[in-house]
Amino acid sequence: MLRTIKQGVGFGVFHVIRWLDRWLPVAMLRWVLLPWAGLRALLPTDCLRWNCGWPACLGPGPGRRAWPWYLSVRHHLDRVPAFLPDRLGGPRWRGRCEFTGLDSLEAARAAGRPVVVAFCHFGPFGLLSHWLRARGFPAIPLVAGVARNRPYLHRLKDRCLPFPEVPGALYTDQIREVAALGGSTALLVALDVRAARTVNVPLPDGWQVRVATGAIRMAAQKQALLLPCTVLSLGHWRFRIVVGRPVPEAFLGAVPDVARAAAHLVSELFPLQQAHPDQCCRELIGSFSLALPPDSAARSS
Repeated sequence: MLRTIKQGVGFGVFHVIRWLDRWLPVAMLRWVLLPWAGLRALLPTDCLRWNCGWPACLGPGPGRRAWPWYLSVRHHLDRVPAFLPDRLGGPRWRGRCEFTGLDSLEAARAAGRPVVVAFCHFGPFGLLSHWLRARGFPAIPLVAGVARNRPYLHRLKDRCLPFPEVPGALYTDQIREVAALGGSTALLVALDVRAARTVNVPLPDGWQVRVATGAIRMAAQKQALLLPCTVLSLGHWRFRIVVGRPVPEAFLGAVPDVARAAAHLVSELFPLQQAHPDQCCRELIGSFSLALPPDSAARSS
């Protein structure tokens, strides 16, 4: 019964937002949806809550509570473009996302070379694949779990995706199908998830960040270009996607240099995280920790 109710609510929200977008200017649509986002922000939002202490390497934090209410409102408003994936490339929405560093991605697409895009749970990360598709890059996120459990609301959005031949998401139980996606498809892989294989990358002031190595190993195996990427919310439905320098191919040989590849990714992504700590989500915050001093590490081993 509860599942049916949730699906009904999702169906209604999906179609109401799309109907409103058809008739209202984008700026007015945001104001109309502001009360909905404000009410939704009163409910717990998992990705904006954490159980660990705030990592000082990111600068001053919000203390013992989650981010203030207005930042939660921004989070829910920033999810709205995901209801409109087929319209983001149109004249009403296209100018609301700026891109930097696309040269490497465009060159890989022209050459038909596979691409792995490494990202963190930062900013409106759920929009990353949608904005890339709107720009002409068939992007697909790798998601933990099984495909048959894909949420109903996500399946509704999938029906509107550009590049309909490319699934809306690739689940871990479908990982063997990655080769069938085509050379020009960009696979989005998170670095800050808890995984069996990780490496710690040192940061200033005795901090370190845990990096899942799946993206690195997958890029090495597929001889793919490995790109760090971040999506920033600039407020008022303005976004910026920053594509960093690709990981040097010397780090992605038959036996990849995981430590150096991870350090490169962190060097590209961490400055943006440090500059915008209010956009760090729970998964990313939980990946930071204080490194053990050498003598303590030796004793613990």
